[in-house]
Amino acid sequence: MSHKLKYIIPFKSILNNSVEVHFLLRDYKGSPVELKGTGEPLTLSIDDDDFLYTPIRTSSCKINIFGSDYLQELFSTDYTQWKINIIRNKSLVWTGYIKPEIYTQDYTSDKFELNIEAVSALSVLENMEYTPLKDEANFITVWELLKSLISQSGGDWNSVYIPEVYGRDRAKVSSENIFELLELSEVNFFDEEDQAMNYLEVLEELCKILNWTVTDWNGDLFFCDIDHKGTYRKYNRTLSSYSTLTPTETNVQALTFRGGNQTLDRLGG
Repeated sequence: MSHKLKYIIPFKSILNNSVEVHFLLRDYKGSPVELKGTGEPLTLSIDDDDFLYTPIRTSSCKINIFGSDYLQELFSTDYTQWKINIIRNKSLVWTGYIKPEIYTQDYTSDKFELNIEAVSALSVLENMEYTPLKDEANFITVWELLKSLISQSGGDWNSVYIPEVYGRDRAKVSSENIFELLELSEVNFFDEEDQAMNYLEVLEELCKILNWTVTDWNGDLFFCDIDHKGTYRKYNRTLSSYSTLTPTETNVQALTFRGGNQTLDRLGG
């Protein structure tokens, strides 16, 4: 599945960041064309859930474009036809796809505003039935499963973060990748009638077992262990190499804000 850039919407954010919305069409062969956004060209949203241990937190965005009938080409016939990448200051901050048949258009004039909805690359896994990595269901490693899930989504994430808490020596995390040793049966992903789960359901079950929450944030894919306070492994998108890092902490009292004469109440407890 190969996508190539066809349309670009450039604009400045309220913080004066340079932002570009990239529309990449599957199997496109031509050159990119610039489109014009409206007064509020882009809105990003993270799924809200009060439960701390939610296995999957996906995201979505709304794109508003000003133009004429040629914009109807952005109508998507399937979940992976049009890929959306959002670039801020030349760095990827979001990746996903246009939702099929979800857009609004004003038919009363030649020029109109087209409103498009897109979902994160994780979300499209819901529309793909699980397929065994080999000819038939067999035992696979957790690492093979993770690679397959990331590959199936087609997301262009910069990096993939995985908590570094798994090793044979509890006192010191091993450099060995324990997920290359843990195996599970692909039969678990099929019901009694041999009906396959979708990839998002498989990902959810895996995250439940490992006590993870997976989400996309700022152009990266995070597998978070809410109870883990130590280091993470920062992998490339294919999980072929990594570096080790410690998450940074931010003091909310030291954060700056925009505006004037506002105060933040701090209540006891």
